[in-house]
Amino acid sequence: MRIARLDLSRFGPFTDRTLTLPKAEVDLHLIVGRNEAGKSSLRQAVVDLLYGIPVRTQYDFKHLISDLLLGGVLENGGESLEFQRFKRSKNPLVNVAGDFFSEQELGKLLGGTDREFFERNFGLDYLSLVTGAKEILNSSSDFGQMLFQAAAGLSGVHKGPHRAGTGSPRPVGPRVRDAAAYYSARKQFAEAEATLKQVAVSSQKWLTAKRILEAATTEAEKAHTAYRDIETGRERLERIRRVTPALQKLRSAIAERERLGRPALLPKDPEKTLTDAEADIASAQAKEGLLAPRMAQDTAALAAIVLAGPYRPQSRHRQPWQPRRGFPNGVGRPAEGERRGRCEGRHGSGQRQGHRLDRNRHRCDCRLVAQPFGPRRDRDADPEPGNA
Repeated sequence: MRIARLDLSRFGPFTDRTLTLPKAEVDLHLIVGRNEAGKSSLRQAVVDLLYGIPVRTQYDFKHLISDLLLGGVLENGGESLEFQRFKRSKNPLVNVAGDFFSEQELGKLLGGTDREFFERNFGLDYLSLVTGAKEILNSSSDFGQMLFQAAAGLSGVHKGPHRAGTGSPRPVGPRVRDAAAYYSARKQFAEAEATLKQVAVSSQKWLTAKRILEAATTEAEKAHTAYRDIETGRERLERIRRVTPALQKLRSAIAERERLGRPALLPKDPEKTLTDAEADIASAQAKEGLLAPRMAQDTAALAAIVLAGPYRPQSRHRQPWQPRRGFPNGVGRPAEGERRGRCEGRHGSGQRQGHRLDRNRHRCDCRLVAQPFGPRRDRDADPEPGNA
C-alpha cells in the first residue's frame, strides 16, 4: 500500500493544500522544511487519515475541531481508493462518489494494522522517541525490553525484575541510593508534567478565548466610538450653551432693527455733505431775513389795490389747434387814441394806476399791442359778476 496523494483541506496550519506523491522507480519521497513549516502536522495528517482523527487533537488551532477534513488516494497493487475523512463519530469516511463506507473496508486495504503499530514503525516523532527512551530505561513495555535486549546483546534480562519481586531480598548499596535519587527526580518530573498539564491551554480553549477577546475588542471599539459621538454632542451643546446669551442679544438687536426700519444710507462723504447743507441753510436764512421786509411791503401794496369790478383775465396761452387772431400786418388795427378810449371805457380813469400794475397779467389795448384774440363784442361790455 502506498499513498499517492494527500489532501490537507482543513487540518493544523493547512487550508486547501494538496501533496502529490507520484510513483517512481525509487519510490521514496523526502519532505524537508524549516521549523514550524508543518512537517509534524503532515506526519500526523497521514496517521489521522488512515486511522481516524482523535476526539481531542492539538491540530485544531486554526480550524474548529468539528471542521477538520482530510483526504487522499491510496494504492494497493492495481487498486486505488480516493476518499475523505471528516471529524465526526458517525460515518466519517466518504468515497469519491459521496457514499459512506466503514473502517473495516479501509482496514482491509491497510492490511489489518492499527494506529499504534503504524506510529511505532512509520510515525516516530520527538514525543515517541522520548516515550521509547523512558520505556527502555524502565523496561516497562515489551517494546522497551526488546530494544534494551537488542542493544545489550542479552536475552531474558527483562524477566529478572519479575523474579526479584517474587521474594528475593532487595539489593542495597550505592546503586540503591542512585535509584532512589533517580526515582525522586522522576517523581518531581511527573509532578512538573502534571502542573504543566493543569496550566497548559488547549488549542480549543485558546481559540475560544481568542474569539471572546476579539468579540470584546469589537464591542470596546463600538463603545469607544459611541463615547466619542456622545462627547462630540456634549461639546456641541456646551458651545451652544456658551453662545446662547450672545444669540439672544443678537435676536433682540435684529428685532429692534426691523422695528426701526431700514436706516438711511449715508453718502460717501457725509461730513462734507452735512457741512454744505448747513452752509446752504444759513445762506437761505440770511436771504429770508433780507427779503422778509420787502415781501411785507409788497403784500401790503397788493392788499391796497381795489378793483372797480370783476374781470375775466384772458388766457395767455393758445392751444396749437386754435387759429391765431389779431391784426396781421396791421390791417384793421384800431388807432392808438381809439384803443385808449376803449381802455378807459372798460376800466375807468380812476383805475389806471391799478391797471398799469396789472397789465403784465391782463393784456389790453393800453399796451399799444394787438390783443391775442382781437376785438370782440362781448369783450367791449363789462363781464358778468359770475365770470370773473
